[in-house]
Amino acid sequence: MKTDTSAVNIDRDKGDFHYTVDYGYDAGVGLDERVVDYISDVKQDPDWVREFRLKALQTFES
Repeated sequence: MKTDTSAVNIDRDKGDFHYTVDYGYDAGVGLDERVVDYISDVKQDPDWVREFRLKALQTFES
């Protein structure tokens, strides 16, 4: 029994698109205390929320 191994002709350019997005805020890549502080500053969080976020980050990293 012979298997047909011919190539399938697919137009791969149809899905090759992107949208240009200009974000108002950019926290960068990754998650650390600096990013948590930046987010809290942007959102104007009270101190207890900042501490809650930092504690959650420590839990996440452990």
